[in-house]
Amino acid sequence: MSEAGEQRTIGLKVTNFGPIVEADIELRPLTVFVGPSNTGKSYLAILIYALHSLFAGYLDPSARLWRGERNRKIAVESADLLLQWAKTQPEDPYPDSPSNVGPLPPDVADLVREVIRSSGDLGSALPTGLARCFGVGRDIARLVRDGSGSGSRIVVRQRQAAGGRTQSPIEYEFSMRGGESQSHEFTLSVPPEVDLQLSDTTSALALALLAVRSLGRFAELHTPEGTSWVSQVITLLTESAIAHSAEPFSRSAYYLPASRTGVIQAQRTIVGATISRVSGPGIDDAPPLSGVIGDFLRELIGIDDEEHPATDDGDALASALERDVLGGEIVVKRTEANYPTFFYRPAGLDRELQILTSSSMVSELAPVVLYLRHYVKPGNTLIIEEPESHLHPAMQAEFALH
Repeated sequence: MSEAGEQRTIGLKVTNFGPIVEADIELRPLTVFVGPSNTGKSYLAILIYALHSLFAGYLDPSARLWRGERNRKIAVESADLLLQWAKTQPEDPYPDSPSNVGPLPPDVADLVREVIRSSGDLGSALPTGLARCFGVGRDIARLVRDGSGSGSRIVVRQRQAAGGRTQSPIEYEFSMRGGESQSHEFTLSVPPEVDLQLSDTTSALALALLAVRSLGRFAELHTPEGTSWVSQVITLLTESAIAHSAEPFSRSAYYLPASRTGVIQAQRTIVGATISRVSGPGIDDAPPLSGVIGDFLRELIGIDDEEHPATDDGDALASALERDVLGGEIVVKRTEANYPTFFYRPAGLDRELQILTSSSMVSELAPVVLYLRHYVKPGNTLIIEEPESHLHPAMQAEFALH
C-alpha cells in the first residue's frame, strides 16, 4: 500500500454519454456497478476500458508528439533549458532505482504542460478509441445521448494528497458533439500548486539526458542531432507525466464482455467466418466486431504458456477459483496448427470435457480463470461484465469473496 502522503484517487464524471445522463464515480481497487438493465453500466465499463487503451497506448513518441516544424521549433527553443536540468541528474543511464527523478522543476514542468496542451493527440485519439471499443465505425455521434444539445462530456480527475493536504485535481476533459456540428475538444487543467511528476524514470530517459548533457559539453546541442535528443527527452517526460497524472488509466486493462460464454464456445467458428469474409467478397457489408469483443477474441487465441506464463499471484487466485467455485481445472491445449482449445477437468476425474459441453457456470468463469492466470498482473485492471451470470447464488457469493 502507498504511504498516506502519496495516496491518489481517480475520478470519472460523464454526462450525456449513451444512455447516461450523468455519472460521477470514484474508481477504487474494487468498483462494482449495480443497477437496473439499460441504465448505462456497460457503457460506463466500456468507456473505462477505452480510457485505459487511450492512456496506456498513447505513448508513441515518433508518431504523435513530434510531427511538423512547430515541434522542432519547440525542441530548439528548449535545448538550453533541458541541458541545465540534465546537469542535475545522475550520470548513470541505467539507474538501479526507476524513480530517482522527483517532481519536475517549474520551468521544465511548464514546458511539458505546453506540449501536452498543444499536441491535441489525446483529444483526437479518444473518439477513435471509443468508436473502436463500441464498434460504431466512424459514426462517433451515435455515442452522444439522444436529444442532448450540449453533447457528451467526459472528465478524468486525478486527485493527490501531499503532505497531509489535498490538492486540487489534475483534470483531462473530453467533449463530443453529435448531429451536423460534430466536433471534439480536449483540455488539460493542471492547477499551479500541483507538482508535475513522473510515473517512473526509465533507462531511456536517463540515456537521453546523458546524450543531451554530452552534446552540450561539446557545443553540439543545437545541431540536428542535438535537436533530436532534446525532442526525445521532452517526449519521454511528456509520456511519463501523462502516465502519472492519469493513474490507474495508464496501466493495462482487460475486458471480459457479457457475451464471453458464447465467444469462448464459438471462437473457432468466429475466427473461421472472419477469415472467409476477409478472403471473399462483401467484407464491407460485414458487421464489425466491437473492440472489446475483438480484443477478447484475440487474447483468447493468444493464450500460451510460453508467451504468457502464469504469474504466482495470478495462478494462486485462478487455482482458488477452480478449487472453491468450479470444482475442477480449466485446461488449455494447442492443436497441431498451434490453435488453443479449452477443456474442463472435474475434480476426481481423469478425463476432460470440452468447454462447449460443460455447464454454463464453467463456460462463464473459464475466461476469468484464464485471464487471471495468463494476463492480469498486479496493478492491472480487470473489467468483468455481469460477473454473476449463470452462477447459483451460493457460487455468486463464493466468487465475490475471492
